[in-house]
Amino acid sequence: MAEIPAYNLENLDVLYVERFPHIRSMVRSVLSELGIRRIRDTASLDEAHNMIIDHAPDFIITDWAPDFDAMLLVDWVRRGSDSPNRFTPIIVTSAYTERENVGLARDHGITKFIAKPLAPGTLYKRICMLISHARPFVECQVYFGPDRRRRMMEFEGEGRRQDEQQPA
Repeated sequence: MAEIPAYNLENLDVLYVERFPHIRSMVRSVLSELGIRRIRDTASLDEAHNMIIDHAPDFIITDWAPDFDAMLLVDWVRRGSDSPNRFTPIIVTSAYTERENVGLARDHGITKFIAKPLAPGTLYKRICMLISHARPFVECQVYFGPDRRRRMMEFEGEGRRQDEQQPA
């Protein structure tokens, strides 16, 4: 992977959603140490919804667990008629890192997934990647969010997009 350039993050506006106060406080401190000045945080998905409407953050970091369904928030940001910015980058953090959970989060339209416990360096790299490696968005009947493809795969056939056809 290419080296991540250093960024001045002080002008970013971040919303952090985490139900556990001690984790929320710790990650808030890490974000502050990274230079981010405007950090809003909450333990409530409902309050997060209102904060997004009121403040339109530059990106969102949210916890996800089976009993804390942040995918409802992701779905609203991506597809809600009153969402202020469907393109807002969303980082999901979780201790539930099984393949099906990561795939579920990806299929809901998250931008990045970070396994807990969070390492400050990993969080910084993911934030910088939101800036330096922004992915194009895809919209179809069943999905809206960042392009989920990580690499170009060889494919020949009728389903190939016209703009990706190989010259004859």
